[in-house]
Amino acid sequence: RQLRTHLPRLGSRSAHCERSAFMMKTIAKYAAVFGRQPSAVREPLSDGHVTSCTFPPTRCGLWRRLMSEAHDRTVSVTAGLSAYRMPVPSDQNQTSRIPDRIELIAFSSVPIVGGQSGSEDVLSAVLQMIGDYIINQKLAVGVGHTLDFGEPLASNVAMTAILFSLPQGVDSKRIERCSEAMQLLNIVPITAKELEYCRQSGVIALLDRFDEVQIPPVFDCFRGSAV
Repeated sequence: RQLRTHLPRLGSRSAHCERSAFMMKTIAKYAAVFGRQPSAVREPLSDGHVTSCTFPPTRCGLWRRLMSEAHDRTVSVTAGLSAYRMPVPSDQNQTSRIPDRIELIAFSSVPIVGGQSGSEDVLSAVLQMIGDYIINQKLAVGVGHTLDFGEPLASNVAMTAILFSLPQGVDSKRIERCSEAMQLLNIVPITAKELEYCRQSGVIALLDRFDEVQIPPVFDCFRGSAV
Protein backbone atom coordinates (compact mmCIF):
# COMPACT_ATOMS: atom_id res chain seq x y z
CA ARG A 1 0.00 0.00 0.00
CA GLN A 2 1.16 3.55 -0.66
CA LEU A 3 0.93 6.54 1.69
CA ARG A 4 0.94 10.01 0.14
CA THR A 5 3.31 11.71 2.56
CA HIS A 6 6.84 13.13 2.81
CA LEU A 7 9.33 10.98 4.68
CA PRO A 8 12.71 11.64 6.32
CA ARG A 9 15.79 10.77 4.30
CA LEU A 10 16.38 7.04 3.90
CA GLY A 11 19.89 5.70 4.33
CA SER A 12 21.05 2.17 3.64
CA ARG A 13 24.02 1.39 5.89
CA SER A 14 24.91 5.12 5.81
CA ALA A 15 28.24 6.39 7.10
CA HIS A 16 26.47 8.27 9.88
CA CYS A 17 24.62 5.14 10.96
CA GLU A 18 27.79 3.06 10.86
CA ARG A 19 29.46 5.44 13.34
CA SER A 20 27.00 4.25 15.95
CA ALA A 21 28.38 0.85 16.91
CA PHE A 22 25.59 0.29 19.38
CA MET A 23 22.84 0.82 16.82
CA MET A 24 24.46 -1.35 14.17
CA LYS A 25 25.15 -4.10 16.70
CA THR A 26 21.50 -3.96 17.74
CA ILE A 27 20.35 -4.22 14.11
CA ALA A 28 22.64 -7.24 13.59
CA LYS A 29 21.03 -8.89 16.62
CA TYR A 30 17.58 -8.09 15.24
CA ALA A 31 18.56 -9.77 11.95
CA ALA A 32 19.47 -12.95 13.84
CA VAL A 33 16.19 -12.93 15.78
CA PHE A 34 14.02 -12.20 12.71
CA GLY A 35 15.97 -14.64 10.55
CA ARG A 36 16.59 -12.24 7.63
CA GLN A 37 18.41 -9.07 6.72
CA PRO A 38 16.65 -5.66 6.85
CA SER A 39 15.39 -4.24 3.57
CA ALA A 40 15.72 -0.65 4.83
CA VAL A 41 17.80 1.06 7.51
CA ARG A 42 17.22 4.71 8.38
CA GLU A 43 20.10 6.87 9.49
CA PRO A 44 19.73 8.93 12.69
CA LEU A 45 18.61 12.46 11.82
CA SER A 46 21.06 13.84 14.40
CA ASP A 47 23.40 12.67 17.14
CA GLY A 48 21.63 11.19 20.13
CA HIS A 49 18.63 10.10 18.12
CA VAL A 50 17.40 6.77 16.83
CA THR A 51 17.64 4.64 13.76
CA SER A 52 15.06 2.14 12.58
CA CYS A 53 14.96 -0.77 10.19
CA THR A 54 12.42 -2.91 8.39
CA PHE A 55 12.47 -6.66 7.83
CA PRO A 56 10.36 -8.01 4.94
CA PRO A 57 8.35 -11.24 5.23
CA THR A 58 10.20 -14.37 4.20
CA ARG A 59 9.36 -17.88 3.11
CA CYS A 60 11.10 -20.56 5.09
CA GLY A 61 10.84 -24.13 6.31
CA LEU A 62 9.36 -25.33 9.58
CA TRP A 63 12.54 -25.12 11.65
CA ARG A 64 13.39 -21.64 10.46
CA ARG A 65 9.81 -20.49 11.07
CA LEU A 66 10.15 -21.62 14.67
CA MET A 67 13.37 -19.62 15.07
CA SER A 68 12.41 -16.52 13.05
CA GLU A 69 10.10 -14.03 14.75
CA ALA A 70 7.17 -12.76 12.61
CA HIS A 71 8.54 -14.49 9.50
CA ASP A 72 5.27 -13.96 7.60
CA ARG A 73 4.91 -10.22 8.33
CA THR A 74 6.68 -6.99 7.55
CA VAL A 75 8.32 -5.81 10.79
CA SER A 76 9.91 -2.48 11.61
CA VAL A 77 11.76 -1.78 14.86
CA THR A 78 13.79 1.06 16.36
CA ALA A 79 17.40 0.83 17.52
CA GLY A 80 18.94 3.31 19.95
CA LEU A 81 15.77 4.53 21.64
CA SER A 82 16.55 2.35 24.66
CA ALA A 83 19.74 4.37 25.19
CA TYR A 84 17.40 7.17 26.27
CA ARG A 85 16.14 6.85 29.85
CA MET A 86 12.57 8.14 29.95
CA PRO A 87 11.66 10.45 32.87
CA VAL A 88 9.20 8.08 34.52
CA PRO A 89 7.63 9.17 37.84
CA SER A 90 9.54 7.91 40.87
CA ASP A 91 6.30 7.16 42.75
CA GLN A 92 4.76 4.84 40.15
CA ASN A 93 2.19 2.26 41.19
CA GLN A 94 3.75 -1.20 40.88
CA THR A 95 0.73 -2.49 38.94
CA SER A 96 1.03 0.20 36.25
CA ARG A 97 4.76 0.80 36.30
CA ILE A 98 6.31 2.22 33.12
CA PRO A 99 9.80 0.89 32.24
CA ASP A 100 12.23 3.73 31.56
CA ARG A 101 13.90 2.13 28.53
CA ILE A 102 11.91 1.03 25.48
CA GLU A 103 12.15 0.24 21.79
CA LEU A 104 9.27 0.52 19.32
CA ILE A 105 8.02 -2.12 16.90
CA ALA A 106 5.33 -2.22 14.21
CA PHE A 107 3.85 -5.03 12.12
CA SER A 108 2.13 -4.96 8.75
CA SER A 109 0.65 -7.68 6.59
CA VAL A 110 1.90 -5.88 3.45
CA PRO A 111 4.78 -3.48 2.72
CA ILE A 112 3.75 0.19 3.07
CA VAL A 113 5.56 2.69 0.86
CA GLY A 114 5.36 6.43 0.20
CA GLY A 115 7.51 9.56 0.20
CA GLN A 116 8.54 11.63 -2.79
CA SER A 117 9.61 8.58 -4.79
CA GLY A 118 6.49 6.66 -3.84
CA SER A 119 8.62 3.64 -2.94
CA GLU A 120 10.26 4.58 0.36
CA ASP A 121 9.63 2.43 3.42
CA VAL A 122 6.97 4.03 5.64
CA LEU A 123 7.08 1.81 8.73
CA SER A 124 10.70 2.63 9.57
CA ALA A 125 10.08 6.35 8.92
CA VAL A 126 7.11 6.49 11.29
CA LEU A 127 8.93 4.58 14.03
CA GLN A 128 11.98 6.83 13.74
CA MET A 129 9.77 9.93 13.86
CA ILE A 130 7.99 8.73 17.01
CA GLY A 131 11.23 7.65 18.67
CA ASP A 132 12.86 11.02 18.01
CA TYR A 133 9.72 12.81 19.25
CA ILE A 134 9.84 10.87 22.53
CA ILE A 135 13.45 11.96 23.02
CA ASN A 136 12.97 15.57 21.92
CA GLN A 137 9.88 16.10 24.08
CA LYS A 138 11.32 14.12 27.02
CA LEU A 139 8.26 11.88 27.14
CA ALA A 140 7.57 8.74 29.14
CA VAL A 141 5.23 6.35 27.33
CA GLY A 142 3.95 2.91 28.16
CA VAL A 143 1.27 0.35 27.36
CA GLY A 144 -2.11 1.97 26.82
CA HIS A 145 -0.71 5.45 26.21
CA THR A 146 -1.61 7.39 23.08
CA LEU A 147 0.17 9.99 20.97
CA ASP A 148 -2.04 12.49 19.14
CA PHE A 149 -0.58 14.05 15.98
CA GLY A 150 -3.61 16.29 15.53
CA GLU A 151 -3.66 15.63 11.79
CA PRO A 152 -3.71 12.58 9.48
CA LEU A 153 -0.48 10.62 9.16
CA ALA A 154 -0.81 11.07 5.40
CA SER A 155 -3.15 12.83 2.98
CA ASN A 156 -4.94 9.63 1.99
CA VAL A 157 -5.64 8.10 5.44
CA ALA A 158 -7.83 8.89 8.44
CA MET A 159 -5.37 7.88 11.19
CA THR A 160 -4.38 10.82 13.39
CA ALA A 161 -2.88 9.16 16.48
CA ILE A 162 -0.91 6.20 17.77
CA LEU A 163 -1.81 3.67 20.46
CA PHE A 164 1.06 1.97 22.30
CA SER A 165 0.34 -1.69 23.05
CA LEU A 166 2.16 -4.94 23.75
CA PRO A 167 3.26 -6.92 20.66
CA GLN A 168 1.33 -10.08 19.87
CA GLY A 169 2.52 -13.27 18.24
CA VAL A 170 6.23 -12.75 18.96
CA ASP A 171 8.64 -13.47 21.80
CA SER A 172 9.00 -9.90 23.07
CA LYS A 173 11.68 -10.77 25.61
CA ARG A 174 13.83 -12.31 22.91
CA ILE A 175 13.61 -9.12 20.82
CA GLU A 176 14.18 -6.89 23.85
CA ARG A 177 17.46 -8.66 24.59
CA CYS A 178 18.84 -7.29 21.31
CA SER A 179 18.98 -3.82 22.89
CA GLU A 180 18.86 -2.15 26.29
CA ALA A 181 15.07 -2.09 26.22
CA MET A 182 13.14 -3.15 29.29
CA GLN A 183 9.96 -3.22 27.21
CA LEU A 184 8.99 -3.45 23.55
CA LEU A 185 6.01 -1.29 22.56
CA ASN A 186 3.87 -1.98 19.50
CA ILE A 187 2.45 1.05 17.67
CA VAL A 188 -1.09 0.92 16.30
CA PRO A 189 -2.46 3.84 14.23
CA ILE A 190 -5.92 4.98 15.36
CA THR A 191 -8.49 7.48 14.12
CA ALA A 192 -9.60 10.66 15.89
CA LYS A 193 -12.88 8.97 16.84
CA GLU A 194 -11.01 5.97 18.28
CA LEU A 195 -8.74 8.30 20.24
CA GLU A 196 -11.73 10.13 21.72
CA TYR A 197 -13.39 6.80 22.54
CA CYS A 198 -10.18 5.68 24.27
CA ARG A 199 -10.05 8.88 26.34
CA GLN A 200 -13.69 8.58 27.38
CA SER A 201 -14.04 4.83 27.89
CA GLY A 202 -10.45 3.69 28.46
CA VAL A 203 -7.93 1.72 26.46
CA ILE A 204 -9.42 -1.66 27.46
CA ALA A 205 -12.75 -0.63 25.97
CA LEU A 206 -11.04 0.36 22.72
CA LEU A 207 -9.12 -2.92 22.52
CA ASP A 208 -12.35 -4.81 23.21
CA ARG A 209 -13.97 -2.88 20.38
CA PHE A 210 -11.09 -3.86 18.08
CA ASP A 211 -11.73 -7.51 19.00
CA GLU A 212 -15.46 -7.14 18.32
CA VAL A 213 -14.90 -5.88 14.77
CA GLN A 214 -11.84 -8.10 14.23
CA ILE A 215 -9.23 -5.37 13.87
CA PRO A 216 -5.77 -6.80 14.65
CA PRO A 217 -3.21 -4.65 16.54
CA VAL A 218 -1.04 -3.97 13.49
CA PHE A 219 0.06 -0.93 11.51
CA ASP A 220 -2.87 -0.47 9.13
CA CYS A 221 -3.52 3.13 8.08
CA PHE A 222 -6.09 2.18 5.45
CA ARG A 223 -8.71 0.42 7.58
CA GLY A 224 -12.01 1.95 8.64
CA SER A 225 -12.66 3.33 12.11
CA ALA A 226 -13.85 0.86 14.77
CA VAL A 227 -16.18 3.47 16.31
